[in-house]
Amino acid sequence: MFLDEELNAEAKDKVTSILILLSATLSEEKNGTCATRSKGKYFTFRSVYANVFYSLNDTYAGVLIKAVCSYMFGGTDVNPEELSKVTGYYNLLKSELIKSKRKSQSGSKEKFTLEKIYADFPNIRRPLARNSNLLVGVKMKDLYNFISTHPEEQSREMYDIMCDYLDDQMHNFKR
Repeated sequence: MFLDEELNAEAKDKVTSILILLSATLSEEKNGTCATRSKGKYFTFRSVYANVFYSLNDTYAGVLIKAVCSYMFGGTDVNPEELSKVTGYYNLLKSELIKSKRKSQSGSKEKFTLEKIYADFPNIRRPLARNSNLLVGVKMKDLYNFISTHPEEQSREMYDIMCDYLDDQMHNFKR
């Protein structure tokens, strides 16, 4: 909230945003962990952005922050009349924001985990514990690909799937 302006009563996601922040904080405290990133959208906030915001009065900084958020996350467009007052600053930041957006899009690769395997292949019986010795050194993406290319494995016990997978890996290694 800015000192010289009232909170915009038409902002749609105030309550949701507050609840998400509170939920993340409460979850961290409950689990005794410190989550580095929430599951929502985010981008890297560089100190150069803060320097630009600090150099402006609160009203202009608020408009610029809204413009940056609108560009990075979509949603509410900034009033063109207000934006015209900070267009120069926005254009300076925009090239960095474009780089950040591209980097996050190229880095958003699919994650392969044991949970993903169980979710995508629900007929697998008797799942292994996450800390099972059979999983030590196993690349989950390779295991996932093995299961997806061998339909006969998809309804077996995970222990048996792992034995077949490791046997297959050994045969491929010897070649």
